[in-house]
Amino acid sequence: MKFRIYQPFFDQSHLAGLDQEFEHVDHMDNPAPTLREHPINLKCYDRAVAEGLDVWGMFSWKWRQKLPSLTAQAVLDYVADNPDYDIYFFNPFTEQEVYCYNVWEQGQWCHPAILEICEELFPAIGLDPELLYQPMACDTMCWANYYMGNKTFWDEWLALINRYIKTLPQLSPRVQALHESSANYGLDGNLNYFAFIHERLFSTYLLANKHRFRIKAYHHGWQNLGKDANIMRNLKLQAIEHHSKSMLEEWNRLRTPLVGGRNWGSEWIAKY
Repeated sequence: MKFRIYQPFFDQSHLAGLDQEFEHVDHMDNPAPTLREHPINLKCYDRAVAEGLDVWGMFSWKWRQKLPSLTAQAVLDYVADNPDYDIYFFNPFTEQEVYCYNVWEQGQWCHPAILEICEELFPAIGLDPELLYQPMACDTMCWANYYMGNKTFWDEWLALINRYIKTLPQLSPRVQALHESSANYGLDGNLNYFAFIHERLFSTYLLANKHRFRIKAYHHGWQNLGKDANIMRNLKLQAIEHHSKSMLEEWNRLRTPLVGGRNWGSEWIAKY
């Protein structure tokens, strides 16, 4: 299997921290910063196809801040030791998939307009809006843009994001305004909703297509979660595999006091 990880840089100051095991991509022109990783993924796609790669992906220049226990070589070894998957992803925040019903529930906690936007956006880009309310487990949940895939994945994924971008001007004025408003991100209050929807769409794409792809998931630090958290993690996975509302309700009961009493789960489970 011929594979590669690309690593973009936006400024000369990034160069010293780049990983020599990855292939560097000069993106200092950054013509569309509001679109975050998407233009870089398009640039990497052209390189990967020209190089005849089977699988490729892109890790940011600061990825080790979120995956501190890994080295670049360890990432490459992980892929090499698990060949012939269609999609690989590296989730830095395993605790989120334990305590959150899905990526959109967590998104609504942090970015208050995300569901209202996506309820209109999803059907406009060819996604079932019910995907917003389906439970997700460790086989599909990822909270960072650290993933690799084959050409089929990239063709479909990039096409989906292109539809998202092209569809925005056709949405209702209210939803357009919400999308361009602050997403309430603590590290940068100027960011609109694109980055946070784009990131969560990856997990939604996996959920909608997991029957078609072989997916290999790496979850950072799951061994350190503790016994109770891993029981909850496995309970939710089994509930989804067996389509069991009663198991999901038990998971929801266990997690509710651990997430500050937030409990949207019962209403969402009823839709499952």
